[in-house]
Amino acid sequence: MCDKTKIESYLIDAPFSNGHNVHITIITKLQQYTYWKEELIIIWELNAVRIVPLVLTKTGIILQNYMEA
Repeated sequence: MCDKTKIESYLIDAPFSNGHNVHITIITKLQQYTYWKEELIIIWELNAVRIVPLVLTKTGIILQNYMEA
């Protein structure tokens, strides 16, 4: 998703996880998209890219963390 007024973009991912390894899933997703974040800033000439992993658990808990560039 891209916000043209602020010249920034969002990388949104919604993985499913067990209740036991939620924090590991969040860290994995943040590490996984860090490379793409840097590439998007260069290629699209953005001010910032935010990584938003919306982790869903099998019990229905939704955890939202994001990382700003």
